[in-house]
This record gives sequence, C-alpha cells and structure tokens, in this order.
Amino acid sequence: MQKVVFILLTGLFLCNFWACKNEKGSAADEIGSEKVDTADIAAFYPLLNQKKLNTMDVYNYRKNAETELESRIKTQGNKSYTIIDKDIWAVRFVVYGSDVSKPEDNEGKWIDFKEDLTYTYGLKQEEKGAGRYHYNFEEGIILMLDNDERIKPSEFGLKPFNDVLILEGKFTYSDNNMQAKLERIKPF
Repeated sequence: MQKVVFILLTGLFLCNFWACKNEKGSAADEIGSEKVDTADIAAFYPLLNQKKLNTMDVYNYRKNAETELESRIKTQGNKSYTIIDKDIWAVRFVVYGSDVSKPEDNEGKWIDFKEDLTYTYGLKQEEKGAGRYHYNFEEGIILMLDNDERIKPSEFGLKPFNDVLILEGKFTYSDNNMQAKLERIKPF
C-alpha cells in the first residue's frame, strides 16, 4: 500500500512540476515568438529580409553575427576595398524568391560602404541607418550587421561588375531567397 501511495504522490508531483514548467515555457515562447515591428524600416531599407522571423530569431542571429564579424576582422584583417567603398550604391532591383521589386519601389534608396568598415543607408539625401560590415575579397562574401537591433544580420555573395554590384543572399542568416542589383552613383 505504501508503494502505491508513493507512486501516486510521485506521479502527482511530476505532473504538477511538468505543468508549471510548460506554463513558464509558454510565456517565454510568446515573448520570443513576437514578430519584429519593422514597418518603418521597410520604407527605406531595401535589404530587409525578415518577414518570417520573430524577435528570438533576430536576437540569436545578431549574437552569432557579432561574434563572427569580430572573428573575421581579427583573422582576416580590417581591410576595405575600393571596389565597394568608392562612391555610393543606388538600389535598383531586389528579388525575394520570385517577387521582383519595381524600379519605383527603390527610388532614392542607397547604401554607402565606408573605408572604416561601416555602412550607412538612406532615402534620397537623408541618412536613415547604419551598421558594420566585413568583406572577404577572396571568397567574395560580405557580412552586414545593422546598428538597429530589430534588423537581423545579412550575408551576401558579392559580384562586382564595373559600376554594378550584385548581392546574392547566403543561407547563413536566411537570405538565400534574395538577390539585389546596385549601381554606383556619385556622392550627394
């Protein structure tokens, strides 16, 4: 009889413990599963590619990218390359999966990669945001980490052709569904 009571009490305790644990996990999951509000950013940042990500995804990607960016700068150097940091890049087209943006969707949007491994972007002559980057010339890969914590990092294969720059999204931060065409313009 004591064995039965012990088993029942142990079972009841474990069920209660499990229920409390799941209840706490659900609250944490709700916080992490919120969608990131980026409506104001999408109006001027054409490389935003995070419709399906939640706050926890963005947080985890950013933590990983911060470490990776520092590691790349330390091991590969903090060299800048004229091929990307000369002048400003106007965004002409962005492709997400099978959706291609219209030229008017990107009218006045630009990105400016700087020699100090930072970048700025904006709309027309107004700067709207900034971040840090590292470009690996040998592999042709650029890692971009925005200063705005709501924006996930991005990694692209870079294909420069004279005054055109093609960005091909990499799988690392879920950008493999994206490509962009940028054209060099003179500074404002």
